Amino acid sequence: MLAAPILIGSCAPTQCTPAPPEAPPSTEPPPTTAPPAPPPPTAPPVAPQWSFLVTLPGGGYTRWDPCDDPITFEIDAPDSSQEVVIRDALATAAVATGFQFQEVASGGEAVIGLKDFPDGTLGEGGGNFNRTTGEMTSGVAYVDVGLKDLTLRYALLHEIGHMVGLGHVASAAEVMYTFAVSPPKQQYAGGDLEGLRLVGTTMPCFPTEALRVASPEQTVIVH
Repeated sequence: MLAAPILIGSCAPTQCTPAPPEAPPSTEPPPTTAPPAPPPPTAPPVAPQWSFLVTLPGGGYTRWDPCDDPITFEIDAPDSSQEVVIRDALATAAVATGFQFQEVASGGEAVIGLKDFPDGTLGEGGGNFNRTTGEMTSGVAYVDVGLKDLTLRYALLHEIGHMVGLGHVASAAEVMYTFAVSPPKQQYAGGDLEGLRLVGTTMPCFPTEALRVASPEQTVIVH
């Protein structure tokens, strides 16, 4: 008697069930990852700013004559500790302008010191200038006698800036900003430095003494 054929993997009808039908391919698009959010907008950097104490109609502006360097100055301060801060601030301005500042006991072309400003003003600076050429012929830089430490140096840098021929700017990044800021700045910023260069010894000398004498002078003092 022949044996029944052996089917590898076969099973009894009650032991096997048909495989489930394959699912149709999905028509849904694959999930996507949302792109990263863009960074928040940042304010553009403020360009360095500088201005001159007075700008003349012909394009000139207030500055000292580099051919008359050094600028002589005297100190008007109540105590020696304040004199040290004054000399230090002048040294900072000297580096930025190229001018030398020579201290004298009296009769200086400039006076730097402290006095009482009862209305809360931090200081004032400026001087006399030739209305034809813009040449500064004398200057003052005074700060309030009640200022201390970092604020004292900050105010001196600002008023000395006026004394050598700079005006106010609208950028709070600069020492020559119209208003005081906190913390008080201790060094001139980019716009300040460019302005100080333009009123400094890199510029040409002023014209002859005859023109200077024939031209009237004007005084400008700002806070």
